[in-house]
Amino acid sequence: MALPDLPAASELEEVRQRIAPHISGLRGAHILITGGTGIIGKWLIASLLHADTVDQLGLRISVLSRSPGTFMAQIPTIGLDARVQWLQGDVRSFTLPPSAAFSHLIHAATDVVAAISPSDLIDICVNGTRNALQIAKAAGVGRMLLLSSGAVYGKTDAGQGAIPEDYVGPLDPLSPDCAYAQGKRTAELLCAIEAEAGAMEITIARCFAMVGPYLPLDRHFAIGNFIQAALMQQPVSIKGDGTPVRSYLYLSDVAARLLLLLLAGRSSVAYNVGGSEPVSIEQLAHRVLAVLGVDVPVLLGKQSVHGAHAQRYYPDSTRINHAWGLAPEIGLDQAILRTANWYRPAYLGRN
Repeated sequence: MALPDLPAASELEEVRQRIAPHISGLRGAHILITGGTGIIGKWLIASLLHADTVDQLGLRISVLSRSPGTFMAQIPTIGLDARVQWLQGDVRSFTLPPSAAFSHLIHAATDVVAAISPSDLIDICVNGTRNALQIAKAAGVGRMLLLSSGAVYGKTDAGQGAIPEDYVGPLDPLSPDCAYAQGKRTAELLCAIEAEAGAMEITIARCFAMVGPYLPLDRHFAIGNFIQAALMQQPVSIKGDGTPVRSYLYLSDVAARLLLLLLAGRSSVAYNVGGSEPVSIEQLAHRVLAVLGVDVPVLLGKQSVHGAHAQRYYPDSTRINHAWGLAPEIGLDQAILRTANWYRPAYLGRN
């Protein structure tokens, strides 16, 4: 059984209601999105189209993709919508006609799902952002949102709690494992330099772990792996010792926060976007099983070392929450349940 094309209409309406005070900023807008076929990109497009349908905004969306035809075949409800124009190309080298004009740009083009080399990651982050900025200036973009990552903070100190936006952790300049983080740091710097020049307002969103429809269950996302195991009633396997700590934000909350930042975020300012409830990976596995009512074992790949520093990766989101007085996010249990229910039809009969 195929998955739905879209998240539930009620969840898209949640996004619309959260951005309602600033939704007039979308009236007559023409938004260019790079990376629109990724997890977050799909949510943003679906949310924007829903808002346009309800509020008659006269919205237009242009999406850059290396393979528009594949996306249109997989998600025709979005892909074939007349309000969406597809542009084929690579973010590092795409060009637009001199007459192209956009009011907003969401630059989200870094693939966190596909396995690509560290050198390609750096290239996409740096040269993709540089090209996107050049396109934005030529097309008259007034507001831009860069999707960055909490990875820019590097390794947290022992005892570090929630990570604030002013934390600057260490990154090993000789480690290929830091390619994504270094690339995102450089992308942020390029945007800060451009915003300082005054050509456009650029806001930065540092995204942390998330969960919801479109998150692959069979890739390297721990929470997705756990939900898939529960749906198939198979043992949950953890490769490590289960001590790393994460928090998870449901994707309707992610989409709402990103659209608020696009419309009203402060220029040259970075905002954390992530969940507020920290949980260890082992605790998360048991939480998924409890929420979904599945009784299977949790298997640890190795035992934890007594006194070892758990890798802690969750944000202090005070800046964004206080800026708009945001309502509490969808809780972790509800996020797990919603995600599992969206995927459940595809797993019926497989266990």
